[in-house]
Amino acid sequence: FDAQATEAHFTYVIEKLIQTMGDLRATALKSLYLASYEATGFVWTTSLPDLFAAINGYEVARFLPVIFEPTAFAEPVASKVKRDLQRTLSELMITNFYQRARAVANRYGLKINSESGGPGLPLHNVPAEPLRALGAMDLPRGEFWVNHSRFNEAGIDISRVVKEVSAAAHLYGRGIVEEEAFTTFQHWQEGPFDLKPYGDRAFAEGMNRVVIHGFSHSPDSFGSPGIAYHAGTHFNDRRVWFSKIRPFNDYLARTSFVLQESEFVADVLYYYGDAIPNFGGHKNSRFMVGPGYDYEITNTEILLQLEVKDGQLVLPTGGKFSLLVLADETEINPLVLKKLEALIDDGAIILGSQPEAVIALPDRTADLATIIPRLWDQSTDRHVIADQTPVTVLHTLGVGPDVDYVDRALYPIDFVHYQKDALDFYFLRNTADRWVSREIGFRQQQKIPEIWDAVSGEIVPVSVYTQTDSHLRMPISLPPFGALFVVFRPGTQNPIWSEIGMGQSHPPRLRHTNEGIMVMEDGRLTLRQNGRDVVINHNLKHQPLTGAWEVFFDETGGAPRRAIFPQLDSWTDADTEGIKYYSGTARYEKTFQYGIHDHAVSDARVYLDLGDLSKVGEVWLNGKTLGVAWAKPYRFDVTDVLVPGSNELKVEVANVWSNRMKGDRHTEGKDYTFSNIPETVIDGLNRTRVAWKDVPLIKSGLFGPVQLITVVPVTKKAGNR
Repeated sequence: FDAQATEAHFTYVIEKLIQTMGDLRATALKSLYLASYEATGFVWTTSLPDLFAAINGYEVARFLPVIFEPTAFAEPVASKVKRDLQRTLSELMITNFYQRARAVANRYGLKINSESGGPGLPLHNVPAEPLRALGAMDLPRGEFWVNHSRFNEAGIDISRVVKEVSAAAHLYGRGIVEEEAFTTFQHWQEGPFDLKPYGDRAFAEGMNRVVIHGFSHSPDSFGSPGIAYHAGTHFNDRRVWFSKIRPFNDYLARTSFVLQESEFVADVLYYYGDAIPNFGGHKNSRFMVGPGYDYEITNTEILLQLEVKDGQLVLPTGGKFSLLVLADETEINPLVLKKLEALIDDGAIILGSQPEAVIALPDRTADLATIIPRLWDQSTDRHVIADQTPVTVLHTLGVGPDVDYVDRALYPIDFVHYQKDALDFYFLRNTADRWVSREIGFRQQQKIPEIWDAVSGEIVPVSVYTQTDSHLRMPISLPPFGALFVVFRPGTQNPIWSEIGMGQSHPPRLRHTNEGIMVMEDGRLTLRQNGRDVVINHNLKHQPLTGAWEVFFDETGGAPRRAIFPQLDSWTDADTEGIKYYSGTARYEKTFQYGIHDHAVSDARVYLDLGDLSKVGEVWLNGKTLGVAWAKPYRFDVTDVLVPGSNELKVEVANVWSNRMKGDRHTEGKDYTFSNIPETVIDGLNRTRVAWKDVPLIKSGLFGPVQLITVVPVTKKAGNR
């Protein structure tokens, strides 16, 4: 809370670094990190009384008993003093700590990144207004957890801080939205695919830079998995699957890059009120517009800088919104009240409940209270709308949902919309561990759609869609917890087909590819173009790879060197203890036959589908690498790798340390692992610590069914009819 103390501390630390490293501008050191503020108790500094008087217009000294005894003063005096003290603490913390720290660091060529907004109240005693505190940083940061939630009385996850961090970055023009990512008390149990849904949810709330919360210092002498911090994600070379992590990192990087290079798009600007401290909550928690819409959060400082252009509210950084929605407040800041009046006069559309009074601030006249009934008079032409929902108002304005599909009210698919020049990027994510196929409408006109797949890095055209007066509609299939970008670029073209279906309420399971549409279901397929229907009896060919597998283990992990698996079962089902509790990588080998004339369709594609596995697989066919299988579906195009006759398949599968950690506590004299972590949280028990001997075994290995699937691209098949 003291600027001189901040200056002294940061200068001392930075000059110590310079003594060792020289000019920091010439080094790899780019920023200093201030972690989440988790202090508790009362706060005070010697300069507080003077600043309190300057901000609030009266002396604080005689009112201090209210801090310790809430009934020391009658209402409304007690509430006013507490509110004014919180406002003063926020000003002290932001100006004397965050802003001063940034100024000192910038002086030496460094940046500051910080969870300066929290996680705040009610989780931690962060006295600052979070959006402004985050905006004071070069690199605002939040956090999100894996299998760990903290809910307040309203059901808001207060340990998930993404949406308000992205809002702060947008409001203050920071560009980067960092997140302390995948933090957890769940040790050595998850693989990359287990982490993916949490990361995708953060992307859909605005994250664009992933900062793994890990602990790297674990000398070789400590063995495996080694020593670790009690929280965080163990994202290092001690992980069983770490040698196969590159594709997951590529996925995070591709998604982050698109979001970093583009600008957030939403229809509604939500003012979260003038309370200090405050919080925005996770997406669609404290506030939501309605299914198919998104919103930005703003604070008082930025609200006072809003402009109205062509009926839209415009941020200082350029963001545009059709509607401003106000948080419910019994008292309103007089500066905000005057600004609302000006915005209404300029043609803004504003929705919010009528406050009861105006907050008393120094040098503000009492007659401002007369503005309230005038501004909320529903009988006038220009007023704050008070009795409608955001969706109703948007419909009145002719603003339909940005993303539209039949059951969007159930949220099977989440989205976020970004824009770069004339390109529009929609990041879609499947919220469940099952396939989802929908005809999805995007509020786009005169654009050409493409699919950008951040898992594979592929960009492919969309050959079936239709343009309506309000939306461009197209079929999309997402695998379990799948995600992709639908990108729209300027131009017009005639798609090959306008609709595709199998007589069901939703489109068939399909994949857009450069070869055409791959429909992954059998059935009677109907395609439409220009009012003409083409009906196809569409069939897949399935060739299961049956029979036994040779499986090779690492003997240093307690397993035998080689075992024969008559069928694909989890290692945890084995009678042999060394396999049952095995943690490591195992190699599956099989030779299978492929017929010289297995099909007679020249443009058919053949896929190797591994079925299911845990946790990560890497595949070779006939000595050629196919890649790493880390996200469902575990499937590879092997059309150009298969040979007639015998084919050799190898699949390496890596699991996690949890099973061996448990096994060492159940097998006499076995001690293959070491760690300072005696217990862990497990999936399904959010806040219960479990000793390793009681942790359930995690299914491991290759489960299948492994099969070859032959598919004929629909568009080419139909075109030949």
